[in-house]
Amino acid sequence: MAYQWITYERSDAVTDAAWSRGPLVNSSGGKKDIALRAAWYLEERSFSLKELREVADVLGYSYSYLSHVFREEMGMSLQSYYSRIKVRKAMELLRKTDATVTRVAELLHYQSIHSFSKAFKRQTGQSPSEYQLQVWNEKDTDKKSRKIEIVYR
Repeated sequence: MAYQWITYERSDAVTDAAWSRGPLVNSSGGKKDIALRAAWYLEERSFSLKELREVADVLGYSYSYLSHVFREEMGMSLQSYYSRIKVRKAMELLRKTDATVTRVAELLHYQSIHSFSKAFKRQTGQSPSEYQLQVWNEKDTDKKSRKIEIVYR
């Protein structure tokens, strides 16, 4: 099965219909293609996507069908895949910006700081604050400057 890569210029003028074609165009339009387009859409829209049903709507499938196909082809649920993307993006923001944990949770459309922290810890084994502190300490150690410590009371 041959796939053709298509490059899109990112622009506000790009419609969801254009995005729905995804980076992979496969003449068969098979299940693997559907799952790959959904994965690509999740990756590209992780900061603007508010609910997973949007992916199904944009791709032109029912949510239940898309969820079934995605699990069958990718080996995990659509929700699990999206959660992994969001945590990976959160780690990147916490590492590369001075955004607070609360701000990162807001940017990635978590319902609360609690749900963000729970999802983050489930996947990484540490809270977002602990991760951010670890990153800061590594940066400080690399620069041979002060070390930030957690003070428990």
